[in-house]
Amino acid sequence: MAQNTVENVTKSPVTLLGLGAMGTALARAWLAAGHPLTVWNRSAARAEALAAELDGPRRRVRAYVVDVSDREAIREAAQRTADELGA
Repeated sequence: MAQNTVENVTKSPVTLLGLGAMGTALARAWLAAGHPLTVWNRSAARAEALAAELDGPRRRVRAYVVDVSDREAIREAAQRTADELGA
């Protein structure tokens, strides 16, 4: 019988909205715990910088610019995120 340990459990993908101080800290924590991560932020510079810093061979970070006050932008980002994660 297989053991249900942290090492053999596939980690659920996480999507974070906003990369202020709290969002950035949460992004680092979720990645450290082994979760695939998608970040949505209103400014490209912060999202791209964090993704470039944290992305690596054993960690996958996707970053999108999303205006959360625009419902259509949210729908599009959610669909794109789901498509890329295979959800």
